Formats: sequence, C-alpha cells, structure tokens
Amino acid sequence: VFSAESEYNWNISYTNKAGLSNNGIAEETGSSIYKFTVDKSVPTGSIWIDTHTWDSLLSKLTFGIWKNSTITAEAKVEDTISPTYDVLYYKAEDMLNAEQLEAVYKAGKFTKEPITSGENEKLVVYARLTDYAGNTQYISTNGMVSDMTSSKIQLKYDQPNQNGFYNTDVTVNID
Repeated sequence: VFSAESEYNWNISYTNKAGLSNNGIAEETGSSIYKFTVDKSVPTGSIWIDTHTWDSLLSKLTFGIWKNSTITAEAKVEDTISPTYDVLYYKAEDMLNAEQLEAVYKAGKFTKEPITSGENEKLVVYARLTDYAGNTQYISTNGMVSDMTSSKIQLKYDQPNQNGFYNTDVTVNID
C-alpha cells in the first residue's frame, strides 16, 4: 500500500533461488502502475485585490473595503504535490459556507474568469481551487463595495425676508 503523499516512480523484479529472473510482469492492473502520485491535501491559495489578500473561507463579513472604481479579484494557487487543475470564481452579495458553495458549483454557476465588479455593486468573491487529484478548497474575500456614484447633498433652509436677511434663527436641513 502506497499511502504517503508523494510522487512514486518504481519498478519490480524478482530472481529466484535458481538464479532465474522474471521477464516482466505477467498481469498488470491500472494504466500507470509504475509511476503515480498520492495527493490527499487540498490546494492552497489566496484571492488578491490590490493590496488585500484572503486565504480562507471567511465565516464573518464586514464589508470594510470601498472602492470608487470597479474591483477585480484573482486567485493565486499552489499545490505541493499535484498541479492545479482548475480555479473557478463566483460572486455573491452575502456570506456562503462550503456546503452552499458546493451546491452553487453543482448548479454550474462558477466561472473560469476572474471576477470584476459592476460600477455600483456590493460583493463577496469566492474561489474554488481544485488540484489534479480532485482535492478542492473554497476561499473568499471579505465584503466589498464598488461605489462610483457621486454623493449628492441637498440643503433645505428657511427663506430669508424680502431683503435677503433673517431676523430669527435659521434652520438648515441636510439630505
């Protein structure tokens, strides 16, 4: 049994007591019996947005990142044994757990392209990292807001007298 995580490259031969050696293996099962990899570890990675990085599936969101431009999130992945097979992305407005993300994945809603926000959007970016052994991990960003709408301030105030002056307190309301 080859149970340790590793890349295996091996061969077998046998010489009996009479000095006779085998001429190959009489029966083989499997397509690559002499060279294979055992990888039980999930790939690791992080999602990058400007100078912010996240490397786990967050269980609490704060929506602490505000940008006055669109936001693009891209994942970087590493795996120490088997190479990265796939990086898929999904964006939502709320926090999702691993079970919910797996259901979203099975529904075909993840995409291969990195996520770019709309001009005025509240979002959380999720990445599904998979290696060639089939190990999968989900990671996410914190909540972010892309707000490209200029602020509008309206002032409402009491009207002055016919000469443009006030002889009482002036109330100003800000909307």
